Amino acid sequence: MDFFSIIVNIFVAIALIFAVVVFISPKILIKFCAARAEALGKKIQAQEIAQENKEAIAAFDNIIHGFDNDDSPNARKQVVEALFHKAFCLEELDKIEEAIAVFDDIDRRFGSDDLPDVREWVVMALIGKNLALEKQGKTEEASTVHDDIDRRFGGDSSDVREKAAKILTTKGAALLKQYKTGEAIAVFDDTVRRFGSDDLPGVRGWVANALINKSIALMEQDKAEEAIAVYNDIDRRFGSDDSPDVREQVVRALCGKGFILGKQDKTEEAIAVYDDVDRRFGSNDSSNIREWVANMLTAKGSILGEQGKIAEAIAVCDDIIRRFDGDDSPDVRACIARALAAKGGTLAKQDKTEEAIAAYDNIICRFNTDDSPEMREYIANALAAKGVILGGQGKIEEAIALCDEIDRRFGNDDSPVVREQVAMTLTTKAIYLENRGKTSEAKAVYDSIYRRFCNDDSPDVQEFVEIAFAALNR
Repeated sequence: MDFFSIIVNIFVAIALIFAVVVFISPKILIKFCAARAEALGKKIQAQEIAQENKEAIAAFDNIIHGFDNDDSPNARKQVVEALFHKAFCLEELDKIEEAIAVFDDIDRRFGSDDLPDVREWVVMALIGKNLALEKQGKTEEASTVHDDIDRRFGGDSSDVREKAAKILTTKGAALLKQYKTGEAIAVFDDTVRRFGSDDLPGVRGWVANALINKSIALMEQDKAEEAIAVYNDIDRRFGSDDSPDVREQVVRALCGKGFILGKQDKTEEAIAVYDDVDRRFGSNDSSNIREWVANMLTAKGSILGEQGKIAEAIAVCDDIIRRFDGDDSPDVRACIARALAAKGGTLAKQDKTEEAIAAYDNIICRFNTDDSPEMREYIANALAAKGVILGGQGKIEEAIALCDEIDRRFGNDDSPVVREQVAMTLTTKAIYLENRGKTSEAKAVYDSIYRRFCNDDSPDVQEFVEIAFAALNR
């Protein structure tokens, strides 16, 4: 069990005790305490990040002092980069004035340097100072720094502009990872304000990336409509861009928009977005875009299945398999596995059992040698689903053989999903044996379930442990 899970369980236990004492709904208290546990988890993560920043500052100081008397190009580059990262760490520790002092030190020491690699970091430092001042509410001073950047470096090389856009976007992403969504959005907005009109492909790619991350931040704030508006802005700005990196960001934006619409149950709008992506980018040979298109088609098929449009859903599944057959991307292969699993489940519900079994066999044959955790889950689930169909057909020996195969192949798997599948499969085997009057063999299987999974952390696995315990004590 990870540390966060332990914290959640402690809070939940306290909640249940408190509920008994004061007669408050346990569900309400559990929800409250889970939220408190999540907040504590974030606080602990923040403390760990703070310690990492302190250690990083010490390392950067060693680099800076190590080149005290060295004025070579390589030394200047090492020092200016170390100073910049030190300032960034200080800012992460909310030591804004110290960070600004380091940014000023960079400008003082290297502001007139003509080495391109060094000039890039000077620009970064001035941008960092500008953002730090804005964070302090010192808008006039920040504006002065902004004007200074434009005056001194406005005509600088494309490499400087691209690196500046990259640094800003990366900084925003780091803030987002630390749950500082408001600050992250401010950085992304600054990236767009500074570079939104730049025609350099590399810069445009980072602007699009900043907007993508802004949408993610807005979703963290439960501002779905604003996130969709940003995705629309990406398509408006970059929809006809020929740059591969920028086109990838457009696809990401459209897929993000579709996923939000799907979550909002605006299924027809979501499907329209997915169809638009497929029409515009479905034949693109970029591996990243192919992954997004495959994921998008999988989502479309899922929506159609939920709507009861079975034939259309199966057609989408078949389309995914046909178009992406042979792709070696793990993400695309997972989409094919999901499509086959969805097809098998849909056919089974329609009592088209042989076709369903064929879909599950396809998963097993295609991915039999794939040892990735995700694919092992798909194979285990396909074997189990096939076993259920065979059991329903009265082919008990074949069903039991599949139960044994699942246990043999996945009995020691670490994945919670696979462990649940193994526990469920063994329970199914025990029931088959009981129904055939093989009580002692069934009891041995129940005993194995209890012995192997009684200490498992998964509540889903514990359900099968309880069934086994009850059967052993009948």
